[in-house]
Amino acid sequence: MTVTAWDKVDLIGRIAPVYVDPGDSLQRVSKLMWTESVGAVLVGEPGRLLGIVSARDVVAELAQGCDPEHVTAGRLMTRGVVSVRTDDLVHEAVYRLIDEGICHLPVRDPEGEVVGLLSVHELLRPLLIEALETEERYGEERAHRGALAS
Repeated sequence: MTVTAWDKVDLIGRIAPVYVDPGDSLQRVSKLMWTESVGAVLVGEPGRLLGIVSARDVVAELAQGCDPEHVTAGRLMTRGVVSVRTDDLVHEAVYRLIDEGICHLPVRDPEGEVVGLLSVHELLRPLLIEALETEERYGEERAHRGALAS
């Protein structure tokens, strides 16, 4: 089944949320991101989301010469996490990413619990497929009209 921009976010595959403690060092956070192959981790615990730390946050902190053993996730995290709900539409989630200038969105169920994390990659795939299928149909229609005109 192809997911389109008009489908619900719940239809898109997402990664399981990875949580870190606010007191965890940047060293531990970055190692966990590496071993779990994720571009962002959530700070807190299930049912208590405090913030988010992205790979971009880690790189920015390291570029400023921080000591990764002494910087904590709680200090580095972005508070006021932007998220989407499972029943939001894909195009709404993409707009949130663009409007906020972010690459990761926690996905919440109807009760508000985080059930996954979407990255720009998971959101762009259905849009690209939809665009390619639309172009393919348009190309076939053009070819059909051209054959009729001959």
